[in-house]
Amino acid sequence: MKAISSGVAAVVLLLRLASMAVETDTKKAENQGKERVPPGSTAYLDDRNGFRDLLFGTLRGSVRGLSHSERSGFKSTGRGTGVLLGGPGCYTRSGDSLKIGKANLWPIIYCFHNDRLFSVNISTAEGAQLYDSLEAIWGKETSLTRGAVTGEEAHFTTEWRGRRVAARLEVSFVNLLGQLVPSRGDLEIWSISLAAEHESAEADAERRRKATQGRSVERDM
Repeated sequence: MKAISSGVAAVVLLLRLASMAVETDTKKAENQGKERVPPGSTAYLDDRNGFRDLLFGTLRGSVRGLSHSERSGFKSTGRGTGVLLGGPGCYTRSGDSLKIGKANLWPIIYCFHNDRLFSVNISTAEGAQLYDSLEAIWGKETSLTRGAVTGEEAHFTTEWRGRRVAARLEVSFVNLLGQLVPSRGDLEIWSISLAAEHESAEADAERRRKATQGRSVERDM
């Protein structure tokens, strides 16, 4: 009986060791798979699926150092929604590095829907430097659109679009001594699926608001 018991224990131990080896090999394969997506294309944008250490979908309660954003008047460049940042659900974070490449940044704004991170918004006075850095990270843009050009200013919008993450940079040009030179840059990076959820919820809320106003007008009449 002792011999049988010892034999069973030995088999169990071998099975456990084999299982651990498979798990280790699986983790190595996963890590190698991640490393196979280098900077230089929108595949890298998709692979990161977020900004720096934060993945899209991260719960707000798990992010340290957030403070409600008091900034207002900055129009979101991504998706053309015209949302004024600094409203409910948008925060800055203490300890952020306010630099990408050679571009110095203003405080970075993180926006949450249903307490999940879906959008990151970045502004700088050095739009051209920010573009150069982003091109090195995400490769050539998916699209480039020229906005209205006058003798005093111009706007160019660059977009990188992956399967699950997109980014849009708007660079403003101003007249300096008779020449248009790049100045401000406004960047938004967003999760395509989570942003769609946010926009759908916003549209539903607006429809309910209008319906409520309509009923109020009818009562007043």
